[in-house]
Amino acid sequence: MLPRQADNEQLMLTETTIDKRIKTGAPLFPEEDLMEFDNGLIAGLDYAAAKERYPQKQVPAHEAVYEQESLLAFRYRAEAILSKILWQAGPEDTVAAVTHGGMINQLYRAFLALPIDSHFFFPTGDTGIHEWLIDGGSRRVVKGNFLSHDL
Repeated sequence: MLPRQADNEQLMLTETTIDKRIKTGAPLFPEEDLMEFDNGLIAGLDYAAAKERYPQKQVPAHEAVYEQESLLAFRYRAEAILSKILWQAGPEDTVAAVTHGGMINQLYRAFLALPIDSHFFFPTGDTGIHEWLIDGGSRRVVKGNFLSHDL
């Protein structure tokens, strides 16, 4: 099942990506696996309506509710796209991925090899930039949620 997005949210992300591509001249490679968590039946509802119609349920990571993707499937998408990016990038390449906060959080967990049930959260503000560096076998977080920029 492919993730769904609210039209306006996806449009904002697409506009941000195109804007950065124009300013940097970098090639653009759209990746569906960078989409945000698939909210299933909750997608597009305001918070109050979602809470009323679909009460929060505690389920194991491999199970899903309300036609959402499971947390395990979400994490797997992050692991898979990170693997693809790292495999395709050369040792001197700089890669910029434009995505949503929830996916960035999952990418952090994958990048840092944290367990699926990790209780660490890596927030992202609007247009937050996270800079990671891989040097041989070493992985470093250089910047996290950097908001003071003009790209």
